[in-house]
Amino acid sequence: MSLNGQIKQTIQYNKQNKPLFSDPKLVTENINGDICVVDDYRTVVVVNKDGQFSLKYPESGKSTHTIGDCSGIACDKLGYILISDYVNSQIHQIDSDGKFVQFVLTEQHGIEKPLGLSIDDKGQLWVCYKNGTELVTENINGDICVVDDYSAVVVVDKGGQFRFKYSESGKSTHTIDDCYGIVCDKLGYILISDYRNNRIHQIDSDGKFVQFVLTEQHGIRYPRGLSIDDKGQLWVCNNDSFEVRVYNYPMLVIENINGDVCVMHMDDYRTVVSVVNNDGQFRFRYPESDKSTHTIGFCYGIARDKLRYILISDYRNSLIHQIDSDRKFNDNKVVRMSLNGQIKQTIQYNKQNKPLFICPILVTENINGDVYVVDDEITVDVVNKDGQFRFKYPESGKSTRTIGYCYGIACDKLGYMLISDCGNSRIHQINSDGKFVQFVLTEQHGIEKPLGLSIDDKGQLWDVIKWTNQTNHTIQQTKQTII
Repeated sequence: MSLNGQIKQTIQYNKQNKPLFSDPKLVTENINGDICVVDDYRTVVVVNKDGQFSLKYPESGKSTHTIGDCSGIACDKLGYILISDYVNSQIHQIDSDGKFVQFVLTEQHGIEKPLGLSIDDKGQLWVCYKNGTELVTENINGDICVVDDYSAVVVVDKGGQFRFKYSESGKSTHTIDDCYGIVCDKLGYILISDYRNNRIHQIDSDGKFVQFVLTEQHGIRYPRGLSIDDKGQLWVCNNDSFEVRVYNYPMLVIENINGDVCVMHMDDYRTVVSVVNNDGQFRFRYPESDKSTHTIGFCYGIARDKLRYILISDYRNSLIHQIDSDRKFNDNKVVRMSLNGQIKQTIQYNKQNKPLFICPILVTENINGDVYVVDDEITVDVVNKDGQFRFKYPESGKSTRTIGYCYGIACDKLGYMLISDCGNSRIHQINSDGKFVQFVLTEQHGIEKPLGLSIDDKGQLWDVIKWTNQTNHTIQQTKQTII
């Protein structure tokens, strides 16, 4: 389903236009992309990724193995399908072609009336059985998430110690009325189906409610089983229409200052950010297609700045993308031009072809030809006359000195660089190699929230002062001569 409610895929009929399912309950995806659906608690129907029927287990009239109430299904890394059999107290194992392999667990192993199943990253099988515990899954942090008595989710850590309970009676404003599905995504969020309230809850790894990711407005009616595939798509068994639907599951959501809502989600194995306006109308998505020159390799964070730029983390490529509110990729650069407008030099990328700047706002040249750029108001990036990166001040993670909003920069005749620090009411001095020398002016010298800087021919420093009441501004000459 797209962000405006359009369903991406519905699996309901076979090639003869006959219903595939009588009452789909649970759903999961196999490693080959097949969709495995528990139908009416008694059979497992498997369709391929295009929704075409593949097999049914047990095959009516041909199998010696029957399922007596299935409330759990899981697939392992080899493509085998494990099926809980409540009535017969056993767990079936079948291969990806639907052939019975073995009973991996029976009453002889201590299994009694098994319900929910889950396989963790270590290949260990988790089983719920008896006494109201229905479904189980593992989160990325190792926590075990268990649906308890259809109305709550109990989470314990990997050592079995209680962490929290969601939808605890009398303490939560969000209640669950019959839960038949639970799944965790790659960011550690837990999704919980809420059958009678026609919605799917999203909570974080500490049990805090985040949002209802799907409701009746998205066409959800009596949701049961849930599954998230490798593409990040959410599969839902919709009991009202006896069909399985797949949705583009929104993982991260922020609001831009212009009212746009920016949503990070997966689409066909690719990470994309879709943007809708405050009326819910689709505006654009980034990247626009798999043919885009800029791709996102696993995004775990999205933010916006006060200039309406959208920042997107890119884990795989070790980048932070910046796009504006009109979908344009950050094309920020510093350009040297002649007086008639002819571009003589463009400074934009480093040797690894990664952007040098996030948001360059000020630029000046030192006596040695180095170019100093104030970037995003908090750092100074320095490149040589050929545009090659030299250093950044302050150096991230290594400097004890920070800049709290820089609106002024100037170079003196000896090559020292002066940097205004509005947030901390001081002016930094660094040498031509980026090493801190001193604070030439601070609040003790009467400096308060300095903005623009300039050094005249006499070596005197001029600065623009912004008073704390944010209404009075003045330009003053300091009593201190820099050179």
